[in-house]
Amino acid sequence: MLYHKIFCCVILTYFLLISTPLSFGFKDLGEAYCKALNYSFKIEKTELGERGVCVLPNNEVVDAWAFYEGKEGKGYDYCSLINSSLVIIRDREICGEVGECIGCEFPNETKASLIALLNISLKEEVCGDNICAVGENHQNCPKDCPSGGRDGYCDGIKDGICDPDCIFFKTREKDPDCIKTICGNRVCEFGETQNNCCKDCGCPSGFHCIENKCVKVFSPTVYFVIIFVVILLAITIIIKTKHTTKDLLSIG
Repeated sequence: MLYHKIFCCVILTYFLLISTPLSFGFKDLGEAYCKALNYSFKIEKTELGERGVCVLPNNEVVDAWAFYEGKEGKGYDYCSLINSSLVIIRDREICGEVGECIGCEFPNETKASLIALLNISLKEEVCGDNICAVGENHQNCPKDCPSGGRDGYCDGIKDGICDPDCIFFKTREKDPDCIKTICGNRVCEFGETQNNCCKDCGCPSGFHCIENKCVKVFSPTVYFVIIFVVILLAITIIIKTKHTTKDLLSIG
């Protein structure tokens, strides 16, 4: 009788679990990425079911996950907008325990994940939980999103911090702290060039940014060629010297 009751409880628990939708309070990464760029996200019904789509500024509708992975919406992804390349990063220091993530590679060869660059939080936003989640910004939730932070909103507050969103959305004139460019923030801003800030704008091919100056870097092959030529010249001089000495001795 006791076993029968236990069996019934197990069966009842099983059916409750499979019939009750579980919500862990996390957002879809494609949705979070789309909203972090201040693009419109919506759910579309297809023959295969529902899918999340992102509406780009040119009104093109792309699959949100494919957009995050760089497969669709090229030119409107975050990396393109900040003059960098969207790449797959395989580095635990950058991507964490997962070991692999989508990110940007800058002209100076540094890399960063999109989640870190856009400060993406996958937790559902709850204003007042001290987490500036996707969908929250300084305007609608100043408790969680302080001014001058990356939250998809150019606050334009004079707080000594150039709001990165003002730079991203090309509305830096709204923030008095953004009038002066900041060399070294890994964003090639207005007024910065390869000549005055290669830290952000990179260098032409064959040059490396050293102490914020583009310095010509020779490949190892060039050095080997130079050494070979020097050795060849030295051998030639030695041979000619020997011949000259022999000629002088024969004359003497």
